[in-house]
Amino acid sequence: MQFDLVTAIAQAVNFLVLMVVLKKLLYKPMLNAIEKRKDDLKQKADEASVRLAEVDLLKEEYELKLQNIEKEKQKLLAEVVDEVAKEKEKLHLEVLRENEEARTKLAMEIAESKDKVINESVKVIASSFHAFASNVLSTIANTNLEKGVADSFSKQILNLSNESISKIKVACMQNKQLVIQSSFAFSEDSTKLITSAIHDVIPESKEIEFKVDEKLIIGAVLIIGSLIISWSAKEALDDFKLQLINILR
Repeated sequence: MQFDLVTAIAQAVNFLVLMVVLKKLLYKPMLNAIEKRKDDLKQKADEASVRLAEVDLLKEEYELKLQNIEKEKQKLLAEVVDEVAKEKEKLHLEVLRENEEARTKLAMEIAESKDKVINESVKVIASSFHAFASNVLSTIANTNLEKGVADSFSKQILNLSNESISKIKVACMQNKQLVIQSSFAFSEDSTKLITSAIHDVIPESKEIEFKVDEKLIIGAVLIIGSLIISWSAKEALDDFKLQLINILR
């Protein structure tokens, strides 16, 4: 087979022409399409990266919000627990206060009732004692009661404590009136007996005034200034009253 140069050249020229035509009509548009596609893909990839970044940012913001919400929830829960504890403590103190007030009120009512009963009892006993003393006084009216009271009162004056004597002397130096009160009027002899006993113990004493006080029931009282020395049924009654109150309480 002989090599045909003309044919070969023609084929080469045809090939070149075909390549030029293909490059112009096919390759270049195809390359342009590929490049455009590449640019589109790159743009979409960039947009996707941006969107991913935005998604990550939103995710971080969401997680941060969740953390803040959790913190706020814990804070609110702690406040609620604290408020409940305070309210519970307040109610507890209120109940204690009300109980204490009720107990105090009850104790006061009991004390008032007790005092009332004691006072009523003392009044009854005092009245009975007074009636008894009056009856005794009426019964022994014919005996030498006045002389017995004078003798007993004189002995009490002679047996005064040094402290009482000193107080009486001071009062006498201040020119205070010395008064003897009795449940009935003393006779002249009884008056002299008592006066003598006072002068023996208290030479500084001057004029002595004798008075009658029927409230004494039986007995006599020496009064000078604020000092009172008593020997009477009323004194015994008062002592008995105090003892009775102490026993009942």
